Amino acid sequence: MVNNPAPHRKSPYSAAFKPLPAPAPLALAVASAIAFTLSLPAAFAADTALPAITIAADALVDPNTARITPNNPSLAPGADVTDQLASIAGVWSSRKSGHGNDLIIRGQRNNQINTWLDGASIQGACPNRMDPPTSFGTLIGYDRVIVDKGVNSLQYGAGGSGGTIRMERDTAALAEQTGVHGKIDYSLNSNGLNGQGGADVLASNGQAYLRAIGSMANGSNYTDGNGTEVPASYKQRTGALIAGYKFNEASGVEASVERNRMVDVRYAALGMDSVFDNATTYRLKGWLGNLSGPVSAIKAEVYQTNVDHLMDNYTLRPVPVGGMKMYSPATAKTTGGRVTLTSNLGNVRVDYGLDAVRVERNAGVYTPTNTVTPMYRQWPGSVLDQVGAFSEATWQLTPVDTLKGGLRIDRFTSKIDGTLGNSIATDALVPLATRTAAIDNKTQNEISALLRYEHLFNAQLKGYAGLSRTAVAPDATQLYSLLKGKNSLGQPLISQVGNPNLTSERHNQINVGLSGVNGALTWDGSIYYDRVQDYILQDRAAVGINPQATVFRNINAELYGFDGSARYALTQTLSLRGQLAYVRGKDTSDNRNLPQMPPVTGTVGIDYTQAKWQAGTSLDFAARATNIDTQSGLDKSETGGFGVANLYVAYKVTPRWQISTGIDNVFDKTYSMHVNRQYSALFGNPNLTVNEPGRTVWAKLNGSF
Repeated sequence: MVNNPAPHRKSPYSAAFKPLPAPAPLALAVASAIAFTLSLPAAFAADTALPAITIAADALVDPNTARITPNNPSLAPGADVTDQLASIAGVWSSRKSGHGNDLIIRGQRNNQINTWLDGASIQGACPNRMDPPTSFGTLIGYDRVIVDKGVNSLQYGAGGSGGTIRMERDTAALAEQTGVHGKIDYSLNSNGLNGQGGADVLASNGQAYLRAIGSMANGSNYTDGNGTEVPASYKQRTGALIAGYKFNEASGVEASVERNRMVDVRYAALGMDSVFDNATTYRLKGWLGNLSGPVSAIKAEVYQTNVDHLMDNYTLRPVPVGGMKMYSPATAKTTGGRVTLTSNLGNVRVDYGLDAVRVERNAGVYTPTNTVTPMYRQWPGSVLDQVGAFSEATWQLTPVDTLKGGLRIDRFTSKIDGTLGNSIATDALVPLATRTAAIDNKTQNEISALLRYEHLFNAQLKGYAGLSRTAVAPDATQLYSLLKGKNSLGQPLISQVGNPNLTSERHNQINVGLSGVNGALTWDGSIYYDRVQDYILQDRAAVGINPQATVFRNINAELYGFDGSARYALTQTLSLRGQLAYVRGKDTSDNRNLPQMPPVTGTVGIDYTQAKWQAGTSLDFAARATNIDTQSGLDKSETGGFGVANLYVAYKVTPRWQISTGIDNVFDKTYSMHVNRQYSALFGNPNLTVNEPGRTVWAKLNGSF
């Protein structure tokens, strides 16, 4: 193997703002955004900062955005941040094991979701997504995680039709406090998490600063409600060093290096396990603020992430009788950068700039007896590039009306090394038309646009309406993958093949939402509709002698649904809460359902909160999944509904230190989310989805100094 290393109340509005005589048409926002992208008008004044609009009504939430902070006492610890994010209405997790599960936001997943880790994009090195971007992040070492559901901005890269996840660090802001300070976290549970801890320390003299972050986690196999052991063990070690210097309160420079090592990760739903998965990320950032002239702020960021991954089917599991030992070394390198400028013209703020990302991937499958020639190449030296220009204008029309308009222009290119053997471009089993198309370099130019209007009806009610068009380019697996196997007669066949002729998805979305405060009740909710041209469907079709090969093709589709949450204060210390989410996906080209769409899910709970104590109980539930698609092979059958009870209690030992504990799945119920992956035949019935953990007792400690 070494040869292939491969949350109330009323107050008056602020009088700080003088309304415009009359609001212009909505389309002006987009026109402004375009104009600012092309040029900087000389009319920009040096001292025209965007006026502060203070509406002292309760901080009404944006229904499209959710935040998670590391010290939330009701959040049970998880193998990675995916487990906590799945507690948000409209966000689901597709389980394949204990670690490395996939997020779904409003029915969308994978490259339909943008993920940023402290400003850097990281792409995993497993064609079967053992290591999605969120698997490299835990709550330890980050100051918050922000989840934008749907399209709220065009500044965070191309795509993001399903949403954007931003794991953020406030290192430069925290460095304003001089001396040495930090935080410590430790957690464990009785069913799969043997221990997870970390420390985050920052030293600063007010200008120069150094932040060191380290964490470790050891996970074991868990048991479901039946007591059946599910392969899910893992080990993870992370470390980051961040150094920076602040020239003044608005300007500075920062560099960081981060190392993430995942070892011996088992997957109940996959044909291989991960022997190791090492990622190194380098970042460099610089920013200038409070500038005089037409540009008031500039921020530049560059980064590179390198992932080195080894998978096999024999180190952490037995080889099936009659099976063959196989291993797969894989690499992924993501290099990118962004330059963002900010300009202010009266009550209009414009953020505009350029960004670019290159993703280079290699992966092949070998046998221990032939470490030179791969049986097939899943990624044959694929290179995917994106270069884009964006502009986004935010216009404060009146104290209660805000308009945002944005535009992106992106150029996507893709290619592979067409000389590599046993790849989609050279393997004789691949249809000739596909081989020929794979060799050709591909280029696509796409335009994305956003228009969003927000209105504060009164101090207790806020609403918004948004329109967007976004393009999502196909990824390396959809374009260039190749998997081979054998039929019952021992004949070689294609089990999966990419489609080099795929075009980008074009998502046309409308999104409407409200949030309100009415006495003791706070609530929010959104409804959305997404009409997709050239949606990329993973399907089954005949390829050569295999009548049921996995293929990828463009179709037209639509997704629609709603999500929302509410809280009602019964007393000063006791409150009820709940949330509900639903999404439906349809293949309108073939008049069938889209596969792997979650059913109605939600949570109801009651919480008790006082100065030092906090406790609560909740019921997580899901309806029966009936809108399924069995033709693709991704939905094997309908899945039953369920209800699962949970408990937690937390105590503030001091203002800085807190302990919390809880029980998930109190009644040890056996259940599975519909969107979970199916078992590998070695560990369960491949027609069934992987079960969630049974009763789990957990505890965690977090504090700061």
